[in-house]
Amino acid sequence: MVTLLGTFAACRFRTFAAFRQHLWRQATAEDRPHLPRSLKSLALALRSSTEGLLLLRRSKRAANLAELGVRLEDARDEVARFAPPFAALLDRVSEGTAALRAARGDDIAAERAQIEWLLDHGRIDAALTLCREWLVSLAASRLLPGEAIPGNYRTRKPFETFLNVLGGDERLSSEDVAPAHRPFLADPSFASFGTAWSQVRDIRNDLSHAGYNDNSKPGNIFARDAEAAIREALDLAPLDPEDP
Repeated sequence: MVTLLGTFAACRFRTFAAFRQHLWRQATAEDRPHLPRSLKSLALALRSSTEGLLLLRRSKRAANLAELGVRLEDARDEVARFAPPFAALLDRVSEGTAALRAARGDDIAAERAQIEWLLDHGRIDAALTLCREWLVSLAASRLLPGEAIPGNYRTRKPFETFLNVLGGDERLSSEDVAPAHRPFLADPSFASFGTAWSQVRDIRNDLSHAGYNDNSKPGNIFARDAEAAIREALDLAPLDPEDP
């Protein structure tokens, strides 16, 4: 089965660029004004979106995905005319990125959609890394509702400390938690945060140390446990039934 990740690979920049150059070389002077002009822009949008998603680049995620949506539509007629085999692949790209493009911005829903996308395409490593940061963002959104999600290490550190104490980190105590956050340590609604955080944190540490940790898990067990931990964490913020 062709996965969305495979679709992106099939439609990568060099493929479209080479195809366009081939058409240009074969065309007569009279034909050239009628050759496709949107394929290069589509290829660039595919490349930017794919690299941004797989490498967890936040800064232009929403803009890249919006651009991809525009370029997909712009290229649809030209692809059908000049590269029919790619037409079905474009449909798969469009359908497969619909949820990502609908979740605008860098909020909780957008990152949750990206984690799901990464899981669905076998990128456990990236999903695990992003899930750890997503839990920090989610905790911040619950502790400070209505405020902007902290976007750098310094402003995120207090929420990470809160989660570490909830998750039973023996190196820390409640005294290390910001005074405004301490009352929530005993809040039953946050109990599941500690469990989810400790599971994701420990598995992600195993990944970060490339199997050199004591009692490191073999690949098949690691993948199984990692996906289970990520999906349990995502349950802390279930999708709205009306979301795509």
